[in-house]
Amino acid sequence: MWGSQPDAEPPPAPEAHRESDSERMLRTLLGNLRGVAYRCFNQPHYPLLYASPGVLELTGYGPEDFTASHVFWRELIHPEDVRQVWETIQVALASRTAFTLTYRIHTRTGEERWVCERGVGIGESPEGVAILEGFITDITAFKRAEQRQGFLSSVSETLASSLDYEDTLAHVVQRAVPVLGEGCLLDMAEPEGVLRRLAVAHVDPARAELAWELARSYPQRLDDPAGAGAVIRTGRTELQQQLSEEQFVQYARDARHLELLRGTRVTSMLTVPLRARGRTLGALTFFHCHPERRYGPEDQLLAEDMARRAALAMDNARLYREAQLAVQLRDEFLSVASHELKTPLTPLHLKLTALSRDLPRCGSGDAHSEALQRHVMVAQRQVHKMSTLINALLDVSRLSRGKLKLEPENTDLGDVLSEVTAWFSSEAARVGSELHVEAEAHVTGWWDRLRLEQVVSNLISNAIRYGAGQPIHARVEAEGDRVRLVVRDEGIGISPEAQERIFGKFERAVSERHSGGLGLGLYITRSIVEAMGGTIRVDSRPSEGSTFTVELPRGADGSRGAQG
Repeated sequence: MWGSQPDAEPPPAPEAHRESDSERMLRTLLGNLRGVAYRCFNQPHYPLLYASPGVLELTGYGPEDFTASHVFWRELIHPEDVRQVWETIQVALASRTAFTLTYRIHTRTGEERWVCERGVGIGESPEGVAILEGFITDITAFKRAEQRQGFLSSVSETLASSLDYEDTLAHVVQRAVPVLGEGCLLDMAEPEGVLRRLAVAHVDPARAELAWELARSYPQRLDDPAGAGAVIRTGRTELQQQLSEEQFVQYARDARHLELLRGTRVTSMLTVPLRARGRTLGALTFFHCHPERRYGPEDQLLAEDMARRAALAMDNARLYREAQLAVQLRDEFLSVASHELKTPLTPLHLKLTALSRDLPRCGSGDAHSEALQRHVMVAQRQVHKMSTLINALLDVSRLSRGKLKLEPENTDLGDVLSEVTAWFSSEAARVGSELHVEAEAHVTGWWDRLRLEQVVSNLISNAIRYGAGQPIHARVEAEGDRVRLVVRDEGIGISPEAQERIFGKFERAVSERHSGGLGLGLYITRSIVEAMGGTIRVDSRPSEGSTFTVELPRGADGSRGAQG
């Protein structure tokens, strides 16, 4: 070992000093402690000088096995950890400090355990060989809990990485091996009562293929008396600590099935249901292929925890897909309905325009004619309102499908603001609001003019609607390569918690009873502004009015351009 010859006859052991009464008392005390107290020379060739009785419980070897042979270094310590243990001890001895280290051991029965060793050099033999004393404790339970928690964390991370649950669960099944056994299967329930195998993992690729062949040739069913089918049907975990030949014979459907089952060499099996929101979606099956390995209660708890997380991820993915489908169907309906509703509005608008033009000729100054004229104007306003709502629905449909098309051109934002406020002057006057417009000259940029008019229209109409008859102020200003549009009213204001929400679909700052429209204006406004590379924000307090500020880049480089 490290240049020595372990199989060669070791040199005579250095003479150890005689044991005192206090040492005998200490030996008695240590003999009643769980764990192993030891004394040894700092040489892998020599047996231990002393090992307390607790060594039997920890390792399966008696104290005499350690004091009469080289079990500690040659058989007990995991081969991959021997060098780390030796080097740590040498560093501690050289620096005259105590050491603490953790490593794996193999018990007499072959079981792997984790131990923590704390030791210190206590002097030297007459021959100059260092003597160590220390204590070794079993930390297997702690290490396994740590490893299992790490395993569950990695499973959760994998499950959260994608909403494609079939692909994600296949990765989770791979992660389960060898943590929870030599193999793992994932089976899903199908409407016709059979199970569909979704994923297989095995340390031996040949046996993984065998698991696939079993699923193809002998698919499990929900009415099976045992196995994944029974677990999915009942929703209860099935633990078979030791599988026997008789069980294979009872489960097999024919001679070929029995041959395949024997080929799996499964010795212990654990099947857990994938349950979410009261439904069993499938089952995970874990298995060992070594007679000395059996599933127990701790394994069952770990497997069930993993299954709960996987089932929740599956259910969330299903709900997300259903929601996406519902949104897609809604958008398709809005698109079709909007087009259908818009079709009769165009000729109706033309008829009302012609009627409004012809009425004065039919009876100028006539009271009846003037009343008709007022009715026509009301009808025109309602048609315009209906057209605006339909256009909003069409825009939402385009935005949802990424089809909002921008056609940028050289546009003066001040001209757009003046033109739009002129359109709304009569409406503002009707509710008692004065429009105050301030616009710098030649505030130009590369924007879609029609969409910009839509942004300004939405902000001015909102200010009129919620301005409570108070003055409305709108201004345009330039600052370097960016321009700013500010629309301020002195109306009812917006609560802090609603200020981000109002930019969402079908959202309003106040209840539907107190406002008209569909709650789409600000959503569309922000979508258009962001498509042009800009931003929009609101500053408001209840009963103190609201200020909406739009900032846009001037040039084509600052805009996102057309989408579609």
